[in-house]
Amino acid sequence: MRFLLLLFPIGLAASLAGQTLDRTVVGSAGSYFSATNVGNIHFTVGEIAVDRTANGLILERGFHHGLYALITTSVWTAPEVQLDVRLFPNPTADRVTLAGDWQAADRLQIRDLLGRPLLDQLLPPARVELSLQAYPAGSYLFTIVRAGRPLKNLRVVRQ
Repeated sequence: MRFLLLLFPIGLAASLAGQTLDRTVVGSAGSYFSATNVGNIHFTVGEIAVDRTANGLILERGFHHGLYALITTSVWTAPEVQLDVRLFPNPTADRVTLAGDWQAADRLQIRDLLGRPLLDQLLPPARVELSLQAYPAGSYLFTIVRAGRPLKNLRVVRQ
């Protein structure tokens, strides 16, 4: 009986899984450095200690392992659009006029300060007059949008 009591904990301990480490890092920073004829180094901040060496030339620690083929991507930056837009009177009690040099396909979006959409309409050429009578007193954001991209934001106060 004593033998079984001794054998049971040993058998239980042998069947338990070993320690496992999840792939997590403490921080999200890291970088890649390279030098000609010397090599390169990749790192991520806050990696847990796991290492691998090969041929005396490769030393990797943590879960981030080196890139073997660098992939390059091109970056395209959209040109800035200079839009001359005026919104008056501001503050207003009811009607507001929006005048500017927008294009025919541009849209006007009106949102409250919580970001809730109140109006989304196609802008007529050069000038539009809008009534804010249906909206309660407060601040509203007028955004001119071209092809889904916001170009100009204006704030108007309705009294």
